[in-house]
Amino acid sequence: MKQFLTLFKVELKLQLGLQSLKEDLKSGPKGIAKAIGYIVLALVLIGSLGFAYLFFLDLLFGPACKFGMGSTLVGCIMLLAMVTTFIFGILKCLGLYFSRDVDFLFAMPISSRVAFLGKFTPIFVSEVLLNALIIVPGLIIYTKYASVDAMFWVKMVPVVLFSAAIPMALATLVSWALMGASALVKHKDKILLALSVLFFVGYMLAVQYLSAGMETMDEVTMVIGLLTGGILESITSAFPPACWAAEALVYGGSTGMNALLLYLGVSIGALVLSMYVAGRSFGKLSGKQMETAKSEKQVDMEKSTKQRGVMAALVVKEWRSILRSPVYTMNSLVPVLVGPIMVFSVFLIPRGDIGTLNEFLASVEIPPDIMGYIGLGMMALMYFLGFMSPGAATVYTREGQAVWVLKTLPVEPKKILMSKLIFAFMIDLLAIGLMAVLLVLVAGFLPLGLVLLAAVGAIITSMPVLIGSVLIDMQKPNLTWINETAAIKRGRSVMLQMLLGFGYMAVLGGLVYLLFTMGAATEVVWAVLLGLSGVLSAIIFVLLFKHAAPMLQRMGE
Repeated sequence: MKQFLTLFKVELKLQLGLQSLKEDLKSGPKGIAKAIGYIVLALVLIGSLGFAYLFFLDLLFGPACKFGMGSTLVGCIMLLAMVTTFIFGILKCLGLYFSRDVDFLFAMPISSRVAFLGKFTPIFVSEVLLNALIIVPGLIIYTKYASVDAMFWVKMVPVVLFSAAIPMALATLVSWALMGASALVKHKDKILLALSVLFFVGYMLAVQYLSAGMETMDEVTMVIGLLTGGILESITSAFPPACWAAEALVYGGSTGMNALLLYLGVSIGALVLSMYVAGRSFGKLSGKQMETAKSEKQVDMEKSTKQRGVMAALVVKEWRSILRSPVYTMNSLVPVLVGPIMVFSVFLIPRGDIGTLNEFLASVEIPPDIMGYIGLGMMALMYFLGFMSPGAATVYTREGQAVWVLKTLPVEPKKILMSKLIFAFMIDLLAIGLMAVLLVLVAGFLPLGLVLLAAVGAIITSMPVLIGSVLIDMQKPNLTWINETAAIKRGRSVMLQMLLGFGYMAVLGGLVYLLFTMGAATEVVWAVLLGLSGVLSAIIFVLLFKHAAPMLQRMGE
């Protein structure tokens, strides 16, 4: 128990960023200012997103409760929290097997199960906190429009505390199965990556098909569902524990209590089972992955430059560092997969009597003036997918303590910087381009020129965020991470990229609203958005290259 508590405290500080915050506070005036800046930044980001989330929930719950669908909306919130935890929990659990401190940890008298529990529990705690930020505001807004008794608040505590239990237990078992399967073959990284991508795509498509099934209900079935709670079960069929949690909260008497007991019983049982299964083989599987990392993740720059040239070799190095790590790959390329999946599920999955949305829209004549708004909407969605990848914001952070290699390479810092910008641009282009290609193929009602304009617009408008993210990471990268999840998911650069991306999106959205209010034509709106983004990109680009050499030299000092 003492070993577990010691490891748990250390990992929790790293997971929540408390250790680096503590070090900054002890390092003098500059460190204190830096720590305060991080805190203010986090509060601004959480506050702005939280305000928008509360506003959105308030808009939804009023009409929903009026028509007797408040419990269904509670189920949707639980489903959102749990499915998100499950998907990203897989990435975090996979990251445990790639921790840099694994060799050191198992050189000490610590059992495999204790080591796994000590590393897993802080992740579980952080997921509970994130789920609380999603669930609790929704439940508070729900009580504004629905009458609840004291038991509602009592039951809310265990429901929120165990909201991450089943998703994280399943994520643990999936990660364990993926790691176990990859350990049986020679090219572990490639097999693990392929299995992870196939699982992610398959799960997302399955969720879409299950949710689409609800829309095949006729009017009578819909009314019966409203009266009996069947709609709640249909919506949450993709993840039944969300239904149990929602029923435990919104239903009183024995119905609510039985749902709560079922929810807690399965949660505890799933956690115990997953900890037992994964804990037994954690040391063995993580050791095999570390052997693979040492033997396969080295890049021979001299050999690469002879074959490709310096710039091409540096770009290839960036891609290899991403593709040889399932944690990096899944986090950096998830937006690339999300776009095509969204297009496929929206346009090609049958939805009731209308069939597929693509068939329905192809039979409807859309006014030309509406097409302009559709184009702007497509551009906004592509922009969002482009900047959501943390790949650009971690191009220097991922170097870790090996950043000295970059500093000693006989290559100009500007060329190194350019290779990282090209890599970041390629991820952006991949996310936007794949979605545009699929839209052209499946959405026949959309003019080809409009889709291409939206794609080009998304690329140009995302450039300031992309270049700015590289500038932020180059100015102060996090080089002291101990596992790949920490490098790609947590840190100042990723947080600032999210703030920059959403902030610039808000600026562009406000500008569009202002221009349309003033009576500007759609062509003028496009020209202003693209012109502003192009000018900002050029300014940030010049600043970045002007300070490339001194910033690279200061890294790691």
